[in-house]
Amino acid sequence: MATALKKHKHKNTDLYDDVEKIKAALSDTTFGVRSLLGDAYYQSLENMREKSAVVRGNMTDYISDNPFKSVSIAAVSGLIVGFLLKRK
Repeated sequence: MATALKKHKHKNTDLYDDVEKIKAALSDTTFGVRSLLGDAYYQSLENMREKSAVVRGNMTDYISDNPFKSVSIAAVSGLIVGFLLKRK
């Protein structure tokens, strides 16, 4: 009976060791996935910053070239938004 109990304890210890190994492997995998996702996130953020800088430059050039048209578009847009908000 004592030998069976010792064998049973040994199996539990092996099981716990296996669980710890699995947890360590999953932790390493999770860290790898997080770093890949982080890299992709920062790359897309950098791309978005570059594109917004280009759009901002183009918009500034357009406003400088067509000031009256830009003011007219802004005024009409403001009137439309005001009209729509007033209706509610």
